[in-house]
Amino acid sequence: MPSINHHHRHHPHFVPQTGPISATLVMTRPIKGPRDVQLDLEMITVNTVINFRGSSVIRLRIYVSQYPF
Repeated sequence: MPSINHHHRHHPHFVPQTGPISATLVMTRPIKGPRDVQLDLEMITVNTVINFRGSSVIRLRIYVSQYPF
């Protein structure tokens, strides 16, 4: 079962687990641009019945423009 177990207080985002196999990336404060933001999100999957542990990583790049929308 995937789990969310790390939150760094100084980052403008966090990832709460919203279900047994899902989570949502939440921005907690605005990011001023122009700026490139890169987030590496890792999901660790554990199945104790078949003794399996795996991980998946996604790299998310966000470009924040200098103009407000």
